[in-house]
Amino acid sequence: MLIEFSVTNFCSILEKQTISMVANNSDELSSTHILNTEIKNLTRLLPCAVVYGANASGKSNLIDSMGVMRQIILDSADKGQEGQAIAGIEPHALAKNSPTEFEIFFILENVRYQYGFAATKERIVEEWLYAYPHSRAQRWLEREFDEELNSFDWYINADKVKGARELWKDSTRDNALFLSTATQLNSEQFKPLINWFRQNLQGGQAERVSESITLKTCEDESKRQQILDFLNEADLSIADINITREDLNISNLSDALPAELKKSLLQKITEINSSSENKVQKIEVSFSHSTEQGENFSLEYSRESDGTHRMFELAGIWLHVLKHGYVLRLDELERSLHPLLVRYLISLFHDPEVNKNNAQLIVTTHDSSILDKFLRRDQYWLIEKDRNQASSLCPLSDFKPRDNEALQKNYLQGRYGALPYINS
Repeated sequence: MLIEFSVTNFCSILEKQTISMVANNSDELSSTHILNTEIKNLTRLLPCAVVYGANASGKSNLIDSMGVMRQIILDSADKGQEGQAIAGIEPHALAKNSPTEFEIFFILENVRYQYGFAATKERIVEEWLYAYPHSRAQRWLEREFDEELNSFDWYINADKVKGARELWKDSTRDNALFLSTATQLNSEQFKPLINWFRQNLQGGQAERVSESITLKTCEDESKRQQILDFLNEADLSIADINITREDLNISNLSDALPAELKKSLLQKITEINSSSENKVQKIEVSFSHSTEQGENFSLEYSRESDGTHRMFELAGIWLHVLKHGYVLRLDELERSLHPLLVRYLISLFHDPEVNKNNAQLIVTTHDSSILDKFLRRDQYWLIEKDRNQASSLCPLSDFKPRDNEALQKNYLQGRYGALPYINS
């Protein structure tokens, strides 16, 4: 489970900003909107956080920063060479020469972990890992670059970190993470941590969530029924999902294409279709609909509404995350969706019968209709830019709204900020 995530000096985020999934002491909606843990002094986490803010306030950057941290962790050891720029590092315009920093607290197998690193485009400048198997922190790893000596100061806890510590340290490039390098060199101790980032942090920006997970789920007959049930809960009236596949020989791409474009396209298709170098499958989707008279007709995917497309895109990953207890982050949840569908999607994370494995959701939205008693007040977050064009994030609970306060009305009237300023 995710406890909290912090980012500093990334895109529009200048100072350290933290989003926390720790519930406050309020009993508000505690029977459904609280996840109970076995961690001492950290027994209550939130299943969902919703972030509001004006366009260009930094909402997407917050969601993106979690993905960048994840990708650096997964790629730094096995993708890249000494001296190669670290992908994804984009500091704020006012701090171009300062490092970008990421830090995350999470729970894995009933142990709390704190992991983070700071990086420029050229190198990792700091890295740290602490474990909390009990109340007190165990310092497992600290690494900091000394500019005067042009070398790293290292601390690796010999009592807690088992394995070829010196080999891992010597093999860690300046632009790579020790955690990733040690895992690549067969550290059994760190593999579960790397797998947490690989598996548990799902999703991304709105345009980066594809229907691929839904399509894979539909290939299994029993699981396809789950997708159908999910879609029909949203009143889409779909009787069946039809998927057809056609093999295409990609080596016969038109010679009219520019050589570089053809090469790039072949590479991308080969990455997607790892089973064959020269063949890829063209996939076509259509939905069967039933009439009141019992007749069926089929509609091509392209003729379905944008809202149907959006629900089909989200169906697979939504069910996947809820089944396995993962963390889903998503930008602009409401895109092409009716407000009641937004409520439906979020409500699944608050249903103990559906969310049996403590899955969590972090979304951004402009849909103010859920600013009522649908969520706890510590589940709403607000982000806005200051005069330095730097994003600032805070929970709505910092404004101490009353139990009966009209949150939507007060938000739209500007009482909590995080609104666009429209000059009449």
